[in-house]
Amino acid sequence: MGNVNSVPVISQAKSTVQAIAGDTEGAKETQKDFLDTCPVISQGKSLYHWLDNDEQAARETQVKFGKGMSDLADGIPVVGHIKGGVHYACGDVDGGDSAMKSASRTVGVIGGGIVGGVLGGPVGAVAGGIAGGAALDGITTGIDSAVHDEFRPAGQIAVVNQMINGEASVGNAFDLAVGVAIDGVVGNSGVPSAAVKEIEQENSKAVRVKQGKEPASTEWLQKHPQGKITCGIKAQEDMWRSDDKDKCAKEDIQSYDSEDRMMLLAQSAASEDQPNG
Repeated sequence: MGNVNSVPVISQAKSTVQAIAGDTEGAKETQKDFLDTCPVISQGKSLYHWLDNDEQAARETQVKFGKGMSDLADGIPVVGHIKGGVHYACGDVDGGDSAMKSASRTVGVIGGGIVGGVLGGPVGAVAGGIAGGAALDGITTGIDSAVHDEFRPAGQIAVVNQMINGEASVGNAFDLAVGVAIDGVVGNSGVPSAAVKEIEQENSKAVRVKQGKEPASTEWLQKHPQGKITCGIKAQEDMWRSDDKDKCAKEDIQSYDSEDRMMLLAQSAASEDQPNG
């Protein structure tokens, strides 16, 4: 998903944390990286060097900026996959592998977010995105380790491995925390807002039906075979009759499987069709 050092505010926050922890050199490197890779800022820096007749410094800034944009493109699904194919076609196997892995990881984050969103709404989407990213890191680690016959941790697993071995810096830990947060945000953004709203409405309606606060139509009951029928066979197609509402209480709510449900609805309709007296 690119380099967090190039993101305004986040980069400055990282430098602050590094400085407080005593890693002043790391803080300086983070800000140097920010000046070289942040859009607009890096172009201004390059222009300054060029106007100062320092063409080499201007060129180096552009090279670093281009590398940062390339890494960002790697993490975009489809774009990263196409880019990886171009790398392979040009004989750049390492570049191709990097792009393919990064793009595929984002697909995993989005996929996890969608699954989590369906099961648990926005909170589930965030958790699903984080889980999806971790899962893809695990898969990549397993495949690379098997192919090269040595442990080759990828993504967040690589940072965790550094922390376990006492090799991680404060900057590495900060990057890990931000990376997890970004996975959650991307996972949540992968679920269309309309879908999330529909899920929340369905869950809310199911609770109200269960509590006897809202009637369930035949159509809704058919779509939710594990739902609830309130007051036995008194469920109506559109709305309970006013006298039925007064008789129904929470303790009268009963559960039925789908076959019993359809039978009760049929009995209810038949009883209403019969003449009184």
